[in-house]
Amino acid sequence: MTINIEKSGATSTPEARHERDGLFVRYQDYYHKIKYADILYVEASGCYCDIYLRGRATPLTVVKRLHDFERLLPERLFVRIHRSYIISLPDVTKFVGNTVYFIDKEFPIGSNYRSQFLSRLTLL
Repeated sequence: MTINIEKSGATSTPEARHERDGLFVRYQDYYHKIKYADILYVEASGCYCDIYLRGRATPLTVVKRLHDFERLLPERLFVRIHRSYIISLPDVTKFVGNTVYFIDKEFPIGSNYRSQFLSRLTLL
């Protein structure tokens, strides 16, 4: 299933993005809201992205490149860790070396994204 994605609201400033609690995706004749809290991770698939959601067995496929999708998500909740993945920061349970663990999965941390990922965490 392929879905188009649209930004909600008239402005696209980072401050405005943080005020919203989700985004709208077009499916059939309607736009359906996906809450940020329901997004576990986003995986690149060419010119498409697969959005993996909490409580849904199959991903939603949207017509959007990962780079473009990254700009739609609030930085306080999501971080890009690899050229193929954006993950939900609140769902990270642990990391070691170049691997992040959450939701019983492991994801690679790309060398170009490692410092950005680490800067978003509070480390003791």
